[in-house]
Amino acid sequence: MPVYPQLVKLIAPYLKSDSAFPPMGLGGDGDIEGDRVIRAIKACCQHYIHLAVFDEISAIDGTCPLELIADSSGIAWGGAAYQMVRDYTKFKVLMTAGKGLTPTQQAWDPRTLETHAQLGIKRAAVSILGQIRALLWTDHANTK
Repeated sequence: MPVYPQLVKLIAPYLKSDSAFPPMGLGGDGDIEGDRVIRAIKACCQHYIHLAVFDEISAIDGTCPLELIADSSGIAWGGAAYQMVRDYTKFKVLMTAGKGLTPTQQAWDPRTLETHAQLGIKRAAVSILGQIRALLWTDHANTK
């Protein structure tokens, strides 16, 4: 049986506003109704969520470099670290990061905001992925 219909069949009785979640065993591995619901939710997550794995060798030798893209909206910055697959048909998102800006930072000019966003995503990538050379991208053109 496919995973999603199994999940819907198990949790449908508990989606009503006046229903309580079924009782669970201590480890969540028993045959109690709550344990079956938890196992179905875990199976659904494992089936539908695919983790991207960082190919460090390709990033180091340059065949599939680590790439970072960042942007700032004026009130916050955000960015992502990604890597192309070997045949260059799609990319794998490895991580995302973002943070709000203080009122003082919000007064910065757009170029400074973009540079701050690049610095933020680079620091976040180093803390999670390690110190590896990366290509940095932004949506602002270089100006003199």
